Amino acid sequence: MLSSESLQVAEEEVVLESSSNKLGDIYTFVAKGCFPHTMHPLRKKNLKRYAQKFIIDGVSKLVFISPSYPVF
Repeated sequence: MLSSESLQVAEEEVVLESSSNKLGDIYTFVAKGCFPHTMHPLRKKNLKRYAQKFIIDGVSKLVFISPSYPVF
């Protein structure tokens, strides 16, 4: 029988895999300017929009740039 602890670890691994894949796609797009071959056109549009918030700092460090909002 599975314990609740083993279920939590499994859920965390799935989240890490999906987020690292997304970050990998963002890095590839920002660094090389190309999309993964099997990406759906709607996902390409979303990736392009989201990748505008990132830059590559140094050799291979992906950095998120937070949008600057006017101070009132």
